[in-house]
Amino acid sequence: MAEYKYKEADMLHSYVRRNKYRDNLSNTALHIYFEAMPELEKLKTGLCQQTTATYAEIAEYAAISIPTIGLALDALNGVLCAVKKGEPVKVKGGGVATVFRRFTIAELKNEKVAKKIKPQQSKLGEELQKVLNRRSIAYGNTVLAPYWNLSKTGRLYSGSMDGKVNVQLESPEKRMVTMGAILPKGMTLYNFDYRQAEPSVIWKAMERHDFSGDIYDRLAGRLGISRDEAKEKLSFLHYNSQSPVKTVQRWPEATHAEFMPYARALEEFREKLWQQGMWEKKGTRRFVKTLYGSIIKPGRGEKDIHRGKILCWYARGTVADIMHRVCLEIISQEEAKGWKFMFQVHDSAYVISYPGHEETLVSIFKEIPAKQGLYMNIDVKSVGETHLRNAVQLPKSVPAFNFSAWYDAQKKSKDKSALDTPTPLPELPSKEEYIEEMDNMYNETLKEMAQDTE
Repeated sequence: MAEYKYKEADMLHSYVRRNKYRDNLSNTALHIYFEAMPELEKLKTGLCQQTTATYAEIAEYAAISIPTIGLALDALNGVLCAVKKGEPVKVKGGGVATVFRRFTIAELKNEKVAKKIKPQQSKLGEELQKVLNRRSIAYGNTVLAPYWNLSKTGRLYSGSMDGKVNVQLESPEKRMVTMGAILPKGMTLYNFDYRQAEPSVIWKAMERHDFSGDIYDRLAGRLGISRDEAKEKLSFLHYNSQSPVKTVQRWPEATHAEFMPYARALEEFREKLWQQGMWEKKGTRRFVKTLYGSIIKPGRGEKDIHRGKILCWYARGTVADIMHRVCLEIISQEEAKGWKFMFQVHDSAYVISYPGHEETLVSIFKEIPAKQGLYMNIDVKSVGETHLRNAVQLPKSVPAFNFSAWYDAQKKSKDKSALDTPTPLPELPSKEEYIEEMDNMYNETLKEMAQDTE
């Protein structure tokens, strides 16, 4: 094999970093492109040459977990490289592997290649959904296997089976107590929560910085109400069908000096999104693009589309884009860092790690939106295993989970999704394969719980 072209490789990587590819690909995909693929090229073929590799090899060189690889390769295919998954090859022990070839700079500059770059919100949401749907959660005195559904805006919603707990419907305090009670020894449970996530997205889009502090606290102070009540009022101002200016006019006069200029700017921005989001030559069916370029549109026959709803899709879709990237980045580093990503709740996430990793995790939450010029504040809550060990009475055994019923419910949800939503759920494995895999994972979780609580 000829000597690897390091100089040309550096030029290729610099070109990709300078252009818009990084904004449209997940961190998992970028780890594969910048870390795994070059190393595999060096070992086997050469720069931008057709290369064969197993998922295990890709995971090793990219320092990511195998379940995240498939959709990341789908995202890279046709954008930065050509990929064929599952090609029969002679690998140790038999089986299949992936064949890839990275595009040269000349190919990337070619319009036929460049125009294939597409927004990846749904791909990232599907990738995270697929990873979470293959995991179980040790939650208090039981093991849960929530099924996760992807909404129009990209938010992930959990469902439960067998009458067990729906983790997203629990209060934040109860989640911390329940999971903290059975933490492995020496570990810490963290809750990372974006503060004022949706208002921050809206301010960035409007290019306004009217409020240096907490907008909810300021409105609460002006009206003499609680922060939660102020949050509801501001949400109504942003997302209701009524004019923001007319809404603020009905507020007490003490709020007008501070909030009326904001209401006028908000009304202008909502109108801008409304005008931008009209399909050409296709009537009045509206859509909106998030800060990351993801497209959110109404379902066929969906009515009552107004300016406030379009803004809601924009803000929540952008927050979902951010959370997909954050969660997948944390999951990709689990094995190397010893973390355990539990689940997300809209603009917050729960992670178990060793003490001292808080700063690293916070940096992930901050750096991903910062790439888009969004500088967001993070609230962090944590609890160690020694503090809550006795908060939940642990039984000697945990009732078996009915994975067969769970599978049937998810299959039904998937079939319904294919009819009712523009983004269907990912394909499921066979029922027998799924039950066997989840039973094994479930039993391993029970063993860990027993060891950690002795």
